[in-house]
Amino acid sequence: MSVIILFCLSFLLVEYISWHFKGEKVQKNTQIVMCFLLLFIFFGFRDLPILNDTAHYYRHVRHLFSNTPFDNTPWYTFDSSSNFEEGFQIFLRIIGLVISKEPYSLIIITSFITTASLLWFLNKSTSHVAFAVFVLMTSTLLLGYYSAIRQSLAVSVSYIFYWCYKNKYYKSAIMCGVVAYFFHHSSVMLILPVVLYHIPFTRRNILLIMATAIVVSLGIYKILSLLGYDDSKYLVTGMEREAVPLAQLLDTLFILACLLFYYIYGNKYKEEIEKGKLYVSFALSALIVNIWALPCLALFRFAMFFSQYAVVLFINSLYQAEADKRLKILKYAVVAILVLRILIVLIYRDEWFHLVPYSFFDFSLEHQKTLFGY
Repeated sequence: MSVIILFCLSFLLVEYISWHFKGEKVQKNTQIVMCFLLLFIFFGFRDLPILNDTAHYYRHVRHLFSNTPFDNTPWYTFDSSSNFEEGFQIFLRIIGLVISKEPYSLIIITSFITTASLLWFLNKSTSHVAFAVFVLMTSTLLLGYYSAIRQSLAVSVSYIFYWCYKNKYYKSAIMCGVVAYFFHHSSVMLILPVVLYHIPFTRRNILLIMATAIVVSLGIYKILSLLGYDDSKYLVTGMEREAVPLAQLLDTLFILACLLFYYIYGNKYKEEIEKGKLYVSFALSALIVNIWALPCLALFRFAMFFSQYAVVLFINSLYQAEADKRLKILKYAVVAILVLRILIVLIYRDEWFHLVPYSFFDFSLEHQKTLFGY
């Protein structure tokens, strides 16, 4: 457990070290390099019991690489009966054909892509990269990106989708949306922020949007049933729940707090809202999807495309608020609350992420155990 807490705190140390360099660009680049090394080593070489889906993907790839005659079929071959999306199947074949037939290569490669794309996104979004990683890690939002491997690849593509749409490269944005969809079908939700972007952000409209989100959440199972998902195992499991999942409630409240803080303390809010309206649309989508996920937990995965936008808005506003001496202590309060949060999760709810005890992958073992009861 202490390893995880020290890992989280290391990003605060990275920020402190970067301050000793002259020039904002040098400070930022220092943070990016050090954050990349920390994240890639920690997640790229994690043991199979770490995070919920690591062992499942390893087991699937081991079976695929052991039983697939790569030399006899084209690289773009995929199995239409598979539960995995076509793009991900082709991605696995390329790894097996070009890079390595070692099953663990998937974990290393996807961790590299996830880390690089996240830091590319943060580099374009904030000057406080290390603190952003700290918040994403201690709020546990970051853990989902490394656990849900197929979706993490789709999220990586979605950053390019955002950049293309923002810069009015609409054809390129559509292509990115299609590519993301073939890695994980949940990326169809990228339509949501695009729709919000074309709605004027008046206080009345925002209240109507949130009210609509709440109404949809109350009838979410009927809506999903009408869309043909009534036989989904995730839907059936969700309907059997008698209470709102605690983890989802915490995530929703956290995103709500981020957006409220941005609204209250973000300097020049009314001027920047239009300039960064697409960004705010992505952040608002995070809250909407989290509200939908309160009764239907399976929908929390859709929030992975949007939550980081809300976090960045919060962080940028937090550093702006720090200019007020009365709010100077605010950042320290945020650090204390988030460290306490992840500490409580590790102690009482480790089954949410399976981080304790942390260990690195042992490449010396000939046969890796992949069944851990989850």
